[in-house]
Parts: sequence; C-alpha cells; structure tokens
Amino acid sequence: MGKITLLNDHMQYSKELHDDEYELEKHFAGSTATLTQNIIYMAAAQNNQFPMSAITEGGALGRVKTEYVTEDEYDYPVSDNISTRTTTIYKNNYIGAQTAKIGINGTPFEIFTEGALIPTYEYILNSTTKVYCRDVEDAADGMFKGTFNLVDSTDPAKTVPQSDLEVGKKISRIVSINSKAGSRGNGSLFVTPYKKKNMLNTFRKTYKWEGEIPTKVVRFNYTTAGTEAKTLWMDYRKWVFMQEWAYEKEVGIWEGEYNKTPDGKIYLKDRHSGNVVSRGSGIWEQIPNWDSYSKLTGSKLKSISRSVFRANNDQASGGRDIKVFGGTIAAENFDAAMKELWGAGRFYDGTDKMVSGSGMDMEYGAYFTKYRTIDGDRFTFVKSDMFDNGPRAEVADHYKDGFTVESGKMVFIDDTSYNGEPNIKMVIKKGMENLFQKVAGVGTQEGGGQPEFVSSDFHGSSHEYMTMRNVQIMRNTNCFVLELEVA
Repeated sequence: MGKITLLNDHMQYSKELHDDEYELEKHFAGSTATLTQNIIYMAAAQNNQFPMSAITEGGALGRVKTEYVTEDEYDYPVSDNISTRTTTIYKNNYIGAQTAKIGINGTPFEIFTEGALIPTYEYILNSTTKVYCRDVEDAADGMFKGTFNLVDSTDPAKTVPQSDLEVGKKISRIVSINSKAGSRGNGSLFVTPYKKKNMLNTFRKTYKWEGEIPTKVVRFNYTTAGTEAKTLWMDYRKWVFMQEWAYEKEVGIWEGEYNKTPDGKIYLKDRHSGNVVSRGSGIWEQIPNWDSYSKLTGSKLKSISRSVFRANNDQASGGRDIKVFGGTIAAENFDAAMKELWGAGRFYDGTDKMVSGSGMDMEYGAYFTKYRTIDGDRFTFVKSDMFDNGPRAEVADHYKDGFTVESGKMVFIDDTSYNGEPNIKMVIKKGMENLFQKVAGVGTQEGGGQPEFVSSDFHGSSHEYMTMRNVQIMRNTNCFVLELEVA
C-alpha cells in the first residue's frame, strides 16, 4: 500500500492544473478502505482528534487492526481468567468458645466463600494452615459453603486459628490430593472461551453546497514502492469535512451505549423510516475499571496497573503495550508523575535534561510520554484533542487555564496482541466501510467542474457519507479509566 502525505498548502482550483485523474477520491475508486486509512492517519497527525480510529483503522501506531463482519450484530470470544485459585471468606459462623476448637481432633468445619470451591483440593489459609475440602454446596446470597478438615492430622489438638476465618481473608487452592485407589474426578472452575454480543452503529453525514462557489483545493503526495510520487488533490472544503466526519465516527464509537433489551427489543426509532436505531456498546461502556486521582504519582500508576493486570493474569510475551489517552492536563500530570518517580533533581544537575541549545537560542522543556514497569509493561501516553475540546469536555466543569476536568482524564487501553490477536480492533460491516456517494444538482460541483448530467434540478449538490462500525475490546478488564478529582 502506498503512503499519502499532506502538503501544507492550498490553491485555487484550476481545470488545467487539477485533472480528474489525480482527484484523490477518484484515484482510490473501489478502495475506500485504503483512502480512509490514509486520511485518518494524516488528519490524526494534524490534530489527533480521533485516537481510537488512528490506532485501529488508521494504523498510526502499528499494523492496521480491523475485522469485517456480515451482520449488524456480531459475536466476539471472551476467555475467563484461568487463575481462579483464590477466593474471599464471606461469612464466619464460629463465635465464643467454638473459636478455640475449629478442626480439633479431625472435626469437620465450614468455610463460606464468595467464589466457588472444588472438592478434594488442598487449600491454604492466611496463617499458611493447610485444609482439605471434602464437600461443597451452594449457600444463600450467592455464597459457597465448603466442608473442610485439617490436612495435618499428626497432632489431634491442632486447630484452625480464628483469625484465618475472618470475613475478607483469603483462601487459595493448591492441588487435588486423593487416595491411591478408588478416587474419583473432581470439579473444574476453568471456563472455555465463550461469546458475547455487540452491535454495529450506523453513522451518516451529509456534505452540501449551493450555487456557483469557486473553491480551493488541498494537495497530497502519493508514493508507492518503486514508483514516482504523484501529486493528488481534493477540494479543500471536502478535506475539512472529511476530518469532521472522521471525528464524528470517533466520538460515536466512544459514546455508544448498547440499546437492545434482554428480550431483543430496541425502542429507539428513526424519525423518517420508523425502523429501529441500534447502538453498540462503545469504549466508555466497555471499560469496567474506573478510579480517580487528585495527584498522579508513579506509585499510584504502578499500583493500579498491577491490581488490574494481576487480577486478570493474562500472559503477554514481553509485557503489555498500554496506550494512555488523555488531554493536555493529563499529559502534564503523567509527565509530573514520571519526574517525581525518578527524582526531579536529576533534571537540573547540569546534564541538560530539560535544556537544549545555547546562548540566545536556548529551549526549556523535556517531557515524559512513556513508562516501563519492572513487570515489563509499557505505558505510552497519547495526547488527544478530543479530551480538551470534545463533547464531554465542552459540558464538563472548568478546572484551570481554560481546560475542564475532562482534560485530566486518562484512559488506559491494553493494545497488546494475545496469541496473534489484537486486543482492540475496529469491527466494520462488509460493503459499508465508508460509502461516498454524490447527489449532483445544477451548478458547480466540488473542485469547480460542471457535469453534463445531474441527479436533481436543485441548484446545489451534496455528498452522502455512511458507514457501519464499532470498536471492540477483546479483554476489556485489562483497561481502566482514571478521572481527575477536583477538591
């Protein structure tokens, strides 16, 4: 695939200079995916208003991550955490004198837990006491009741410390221990990959103009391996419009809220056709982990990332790639956290970490955008204008210096590939990648041309843009949001 580079100039349309053969959309006729990818990549480089589109469909930070489907509703595989060894004690029935005799002389005792238990397994308690699970049954309020014996029976007087069974303490599974003969198979908490559902969104935008309006064009260099560069052109207003179109699609995939009821009904209707308007679950709704911060520190960042990733225990060869999306305030806070972690004094010790140049041509400023943990996880901050000037930012409370609290929000997206499968991808309906269709009326068309045949007697024309898509996070529990908390 070739590469399109924006030339930072624009000029008046000229029929002699701007041949139809080199009009950008016509040049990519039949390859709208390639055109869209390049436009997203170029526009993202200009203002970074659509970060999710850029790292998936645009391929701005790696390979293009898209998947094409044929239905409006799609399934995606989900694999539960294999490591379900540990659960929490939910209730304690032992009081008074009973607490000194728990498990004595091999007496069975009960443990109530939040998570499931497996019979025949050896478990370890908080004090490293080993206990053997004989039987398990469901209890009230979603609890599990396990019947246990002490594993160590060499001392009949040995008991289980009452402190091991306090509510909130942990119990962790070790291994199934069995008799030499006559034993039977035990249970399993491992769940094979299953599927969840999500829906595509249908986005549409109309670009209209009227009358005899002369226009300017914006130019691009198009290069492919082994060929000379070509200079292509596009109507300048359309270039601005396509950036708006890409921005609306971006906001749409963040803000989506799944609107199909459990019994399959959608109540939102189109005002013209009366057909249902389906809405797929977007980024905000897909991320389950939310927290807040008033001052970001390296320790806070490390603590949250470990609690999220250790809880899920997904294995990623070479560590995880985490993209941290945020606005200007978030970028400042991320940088400040890294400098505090390393020691601010190191930047002013004569090593010129913060200063470049000399004499009357000096520059101050060096800022962190990456952080690597001892666990091998890599955090890369991606500053996006969407957090400074997007819809949420426009209605959020003011924070400081003209920015709202939305500018300080950080969204941590696991951009790792697991078993060759990207964790986040753009899901697009085949044939509905990006429909560009013209409704030509009387008068000048975009670029200044005047076609012989028109589709309407109205003195004006339009372009209709339409797509069906959604973004999908495969392991959404590996992502989290940090909101800026203002005192």
